[in-house]
Amino acid sequence: MSKHTAGPWESGFNPKGGYSNSVVVRPAGEFPHGLWIADCGNDADGERIANARLIAAAPDMLEALKGILSNPGGRCGADQWQAGLRAIAKAEGRL
Repeated sequence: MSKHTAGPWESGFNPKGGYSNSVVVRPAGEFPHGLWIADCGNDADGERIANARLIAAAPDMLEALKGILSNPGGRCGADQWQAGLRAIAKAEGRL
């Protein structure tokens, strides 16, 4: 069982702005207050926003990857299969 905060996560802006936490990731439904998953900085530029979106998608990507790899008869080659297993292990702290 994973020990990370359960998804889904969402990215957004601190409504007060001007702080080091203007672009943040939180569990879905916890804006504008609640637990922070990630603080992506106070400049709402494209890179920080993209970083926040990528972080917010992590639980979804993990579940999707698990789903793809749950079918040994899938279209993945052996190298892709092993890379997927390593990614899951890293995301779950087993690597």
